[in-house]
Amino acid sequence: MVKFQFFFGIENDFASITISDNGTGIDKSIISKIMEPYYTTKVGNSGLGLAITKKIIDDHNGMILIKPLKGSKGTSVIFKFPLISKLKKEKNK
Repeated sequence: MVKFQFFFGIENDFASITISDNGTGIDKSIISKIMEPYYTTKVGNSGLGLAITKKIIDDHNGMILIKPLKGSKGTSVIFKFPLISKLKKEKNK
């Protein structure tokens, strides 16, 4: 049974959400490709899910990081978004 853990935090003017699981993990050799449009490892899928997700996050000045956990058991996905105060600081420059 795959279990998930969720963590929330604020650091350096960014809010972050981390979701980790103990599943089979993502092979390190494809992590750089999985957010490209039409890339998929599954027959019959479009390969657009993570590409669309990345575009939405980018449009909100955020970032997404995908990290395999040690021992290839599980994956962590980290979403980071700037806090409003950081956006105001950049806008006033």
